[in-house]
Amino acid sequence: MQKGKVTAYAVGHAVLSAVLGGKTAKITVDVDQASTLTVSRQQADLKDGEQINLQPGVYEQLKLTSTFADGTKVDVTDKAVWTSKLATVADVSKGNVHTIDKGETTITASFGDRSVTVKVTVGVVSSLTLSDSKVLFSEEGETKQVKVESSFKDGTRKDVSSEAEWSTSSDKIAKVNEGLIKATGSGKAVITVKYGGQTETINVEVQQASRLAMSQKQLIMASGTDAQLQLTATDSERGVDDVTLKAEWSTSSDKVADVVDGLVTAYGSGKATITAKYGGKTVTVPVEVDVAKKLVVNKKSLSLKSGGTDTLVLTAVFSDNSEQDVTASADWSTANYNIVDVDAGNITAVGSGKSKLTAKFGGKSISVPVTVDELKYFKLNERNVALSVGETKQVQAIATYKDGTDGDVTVSGVWKSSNTKVADVKDGIITTYGKGKATISVKFAGKTTSLQLTVK
Repeated sequence: MQKGKVTAYAVGHAVLSAVLGGKTAKITVDVDQASTLTVSRQQADLKDGEQINLQPGVYEQLKLTSTFADGTKVDVTDKAVWTSKLATVADVSKGNVHTIDKGETTITASFGDRSVTVKVTVGVVSSLTLSDSKVLFSEEGETKQVKVESSFKDGTRKDVSSEAEWSTSSDKIAKVNEGLIKATGSGKAVITVKYGGQTETINVEVQQASRLAMSQKQLIMASGTDAQLQLTATDSERGVDDVTLKAEWSTSSDKVADVVDGLVTAYGSGKATITAKYGGKTVTVPVEVDVAKKLVVNKKSLSLKSGGTDTLVLTAVFSDNSEQDVTASADWSTANYNIVDVDAGNITAVGSGKSKLTAKFGGKSISVPVTVDELKYFKLNERNVALSVGETKQVQAIATYKDGTDGDVTVSGVWKSSNTKVADVKDGIITTYGKGKATISVKFAGKTTSLQLTVK
């Protein structure tokens, strides 16, 4: 100030004094002194401390407007002092913000003794969006490309699949590279993707099922036969899938039945359990090989004549109420081979008497009583015989069986003389040796009959 004339040199605030006659007068002078500062972006005013979101590598021009006490507004963008709190994230020159790297910083614009700030975020992610949140594989080696999209705070969206950090909870089940997931083994795994401080996960299931179903609930088999089981897996997304050849099969007893890819082969009598495992689930099927609930024979008893034959038919009733002729495969036995013999249900009467035939199959047994030469009557064709010494005579033994038929059993019977000095007998032929009396008897099928002999 010179002789009362004030000249402004720079922005600021000053107090001018004038002294005259021992008196002093003061005046306050503001040079370009703003009452308020306003930062605007793309013609929109920002509040002090407001945040703007930008992507790395862009330029964004900010404008600074000063409003003076008299209400006038002036663009002071080029006159202000601009600074960045973290220049590695974004720097600024004359209001032109240049973003460099991801992060956050504060831009400050100063003019006069006033200042205003703008928060700047660079490449800050607000959320991640996955193309798939769950991936199911039915086979090892299958692949699936999952994409991840980043939503930034500036409103932009970008596919960041190749930039994100991917990881797996188990590379034995699933591996991942830039979102390409590959199934490596049966089980469950979690794929994690990270980008911009945000994290999302993908559930991966390889050969997993919500339910397993077997084509048959029970197998009733005969030794040497095969039966094919079919295994289906159900999940909520893929539906029903035939996994017979993919499952792990096992048997509780390979002596009874074995299994390969669902094909069950019966080897020996007994019970076993076939187990199929797939997708973390297990299902079992009971198997019975030559196991009978009961046995039924076509005849409750047999009455035969010596040398006669007959046939028994053995039927096995299984637990599912199915029936099978097991005559040839059963184990047959007789209580007395001298009376009756049996081979695969074929009966042969050997000699007079009673016996029992037994058939065994599938853990069960059944018996049939057998009577050979069961007689109703037994007699000789002669009651009294008179002969001279040295004479012979043929007599017959006649058996009347229970069925009413008659048979000549002269040769089959066992003959006896009460006095061999008088006479002897063989096959019904009486031969006399001396005078006297004798009783000639014959025994057959437990019965005995006789005649009186007189030799003169």
